Amino acid sequence: MNLLSELPEHYVIDLLLLEEYGELLKDVPENVQIHILKNNTEIKEFLKFGNRGFAIKELQRGRFLSFIKNMTVWVLLKLKLLKHPFYGVSHYLKEFDESYDNAIAFAGIHNFIAYFTLNYIQARKRFLWIHFDVTKIGFNTQFANHFYDKFQKVICVSQVVKTNLIKSLTIDISSKLEVVHNVLDLEEIEIKSKQKDIHWNPDIVQVLTVGRLSAEKGHADFLPVIRKLKQKKLKFKWWIIGDGKERPKIERIIQELNLSDYVEVLGKKENPFPYYKACDIYLQPSKYEGHCVSIIEAKYFNKPIVSNNFAGITDEIENGYNGLICDMNFDSQYKALKKMIEDKALRKRFVNNLSNEPKKMFKNPFE
Repeated sequence: MNLLSELPEHYVIDLLLLEEYGELLKDVPENVQIHILKNNTEIKEFLKFGNRGFAIKELQRGRFLSFIKNMTVWVLLKLKLLKHPFYGVSHYLKEFDESYDNAIAFAGIHNFIAYFTLNYIQARKRFLWIHFDVTKIGFNTQFANHFYDKFQKVICVSQVVKTNLIKSLTIDISSKLEVVHNVLDLEEIEIKSKQKDIHWNPDIVQVLTVGRLSAEKGHADFLPVIRKLKQKKLKFKWWIIGDGKERPKIERIIQELNLSDYVEVLGKKENPFPYYKACDIYLQPSKYEGHCVSIIEAKYFNKPIVSNNFAGITDEIENGYNGLICDMNFDSQYKALKKMIEDKALRKRFVNNLSNEPKKMFKNPFE
């Protein structure tokens, strides 16, 4: 969404979606026209079940040719005679009506989006946007080696993402790679940060984390750290904004460790920016990221940051200068968070250093 907001107003932009769904739809800029992929019901089913599962669904619907086609593709994939599974759904894929100067496969390593952009969008140039460290997630190197060099440019959101992508491929696309960091709509953030006042206890240190509650975000791993900090009688509270499949697990551990007075899950907030503004410390417990947007948001408010040492963090945090970077183990996490909570002078120095950093401006890769 930030990319759409940052592009020049004279750009004519179409946004092609698999389905018209999501909480961010209301934030799509007015100059952006939304389109929904044709035959999206079948395509979503194919992406969910794969060739074999989709073949069974098609057989149940009496679509025998599609059944045979997908079973054949499934067998050939098992024999490693095909590069990708999308032959099985090609009869549902329709070339998009419009033609463009630039087409962007923005969903990063989602192979279907890359495949569709290359084969069914008419454009002078095609761009692939990589948001994640490919060494930390399921990455289809066979697909990438076959298709990535067909893009005119591959955008990586951090230097580490770029470096690890190069290492993961057998083809050389280094000349096509460019680093473009995630950016913020600073004007909108400033407006939203003033829409609500957060009144937290000023006598204790307020720690904040914002993000989806999923395993790779690492919230649960920090709860034993919080328990030890509690045992040391430190005065603080950790506020967690976000929702997701890990929430029941996180809340259960909070109860089991008797941390209700020290940790509270606030759930999803449409406007988290007043909370950023109110906190004393921002904690990023992620196991991996590409280029972490919540870190950039915390930096906008000049908040001292404690973060796990995941790929890309050094693009934003210089350890000991504007935050503390800890290794992904209990002792390192405990020492970093303890130091930040206890040392008010350190936090003040980080705030000062952050306030003197120039705000990153959007780098337009299309010009």
